[in-house]
Amino acid sequence: MKDNDNEKRLREIEKELSPEALKKAASILGAGTSTPPASAGGSKKKKNKVLKPSALKSNMTSDKERISNILSNIESAKSLLSNIIKEIEKIDKKEILSQLTEVLATLDNVEKDIKEKSVMLIIPDKNLRRSVSANLKTYGFTDITEYESGKSALKALITKTAEKKVDFILCDINLIDFTVDSFANYIKNDDKINESCPFLKFSKIVLVTKGNAANMESLKKVVDGFLMWPFNINDILRVLKNL
Repeated sequence: MKDNDNEKRLREIEKELSPEALKKAASILGAGTSTPPASAGGSKKKKNKVLKPSALKSNMTSDKERISNILSNIESAKSLLSNIIKEIEKIDKKEILSQLTEVLATLDNVEKDIKEKSVMLIIPDKNLRRSVSANLKTYGFTDITEYESGKSALKALITKTAEKKVDFILCDINLIDFTVDSFANYIKNDDKINESCPFLKFSKIVLVTKGNAANMESLKKVVDGFLMWPFNINDILRVLKNL
């Protein structure tokens, strides 16, 4: 009787382990899971990641520190601005206005003085010479003489400077009958010429150049300034005012 019971139990186990039973169990287990079915495209929906309490606390602390830093910077800026306003309030506005008036008056005198200066142009290029002369006249210069060659200019200088000064000589680097350094030496260092023309040595020589002179550095010893082409009236005035 006992043997019959054992055989019956074995048959039940075999039945439970049959392919049909296993398939049924698998289907029951599959239906009970929380995994969502695949979409038509075959991709699975991702679950939203839930931060742990410790991570949330860390993020909140970091945000709090950033906000605290921003507020601190704002307070520093407010304090600095307040100090600047206090310093401005201490300034004597009447004194500043007085100083500005003096500066403007000085500039007006400089402008007036520069316009009264005599200018000699020694530029072989006719168009360039006329352009420079027109610029000077437009600004207000009235005593302007023009020469094409160094020889004719030197004769005029000797005659003029026997009685008065020629303030500025704007001389082209490429003279047709002189080198610039020999022309400048006649004006600056020739004792016989300077004896008969006492005002000549006070003339300021400004070299007009397109910047292609190989001996530019050595010319600094014999001329007083440079005008680099292209230039305008403002460039001319800046050079003349600095002499």
